[in-house]
Amino acid sequence: MKKLLGLSLALTFVLSACGNNNYLEASKTDSAEFSNEQYEQLENGMSAKAIYQLVGGQPHYSHESDTGEITAEYLKEDQTKVLLKFNNDELTSFTEFGTAVSTSSSSNTNNSDTSSAPSVSSTSLEVITESIIKELIGNQALNTDKPRVESINSIEDVIAGEDNYILTLELNANEHRTAARTKDDMLLNSKEILPPIFEEEGISEVQLNWILPLTEASGNQIDKTVMTIALRSENAENINWETFNIYDFESAADRYYEDNALNN
Repeated sequence: MKKLLGLSLALTFVLSACGNNNYLEASKTDSAEFSNEQYEQLENGMSAKAIYQLVGGQPHYSHESDTGEITAEYLKEDQTKVLLKFNNDELTSFTEFGTAVSTSSSSNTNNSDTSSAPSVSSTSLEVITESIIKELIGNQALNTDKPRVESINSIEDVIAGEDNYILTLELNANEHRTAARTKDDMLLNSKEILPPIFEEEGISEVQLNWILPLTEASGNQIDKTVMTIALRSENAENINWETFNIYDFESAADRYYEDNALNN
């Protein structure tokens, strides 16, 4: 009887956990939309179920990291977006981004300047990409005292079409005693982060720029891009990442650059 009771409790716990995750499953055809009043009711510590009940539906985009943190993006009635982060089924942060569009009259809407408004998909992709990078290769570059991520920028890919973005990643590299070891480390870390980044929907190209502090002939130190690896999504899909040789990046990439400093 005790064994059956224990099994029952365990099953209840598992089903409860699965149910909480279901509240955050993405639904692009039937996603919920926050009102301003609902957004004002958000508080850290709320459960996924409570937010589902508050807004009346699921997010239109979500991502779960290897550590279990879930990032969920919701639409909002004023055409801005809401980005929520959850840990252990608790809301840990929430952000509104984008520029609200006035609906007081059609002429005002048509004439409003929305060129500076961050793209919905691109903003969430930048946040998720940074999370992937930090999770896999750390927050800090070794031996340089610099943050791993210098910048992440996205632009819409006019070739691939709407809702497809080119990501440019500026990352500080780990510095080792020899140039060869430093170069190998960049290639290994590139192989580590590129596959999960390309798994995210809406990324048509990634340009990865590795930065190192170099000393000029004048004795002044500058931060310089010493390696660039650019890959289109269709090219990345054809790579068997499990068996991929890091020294083949030069021929496999759509664009590849390597500074002479890595060969000294």
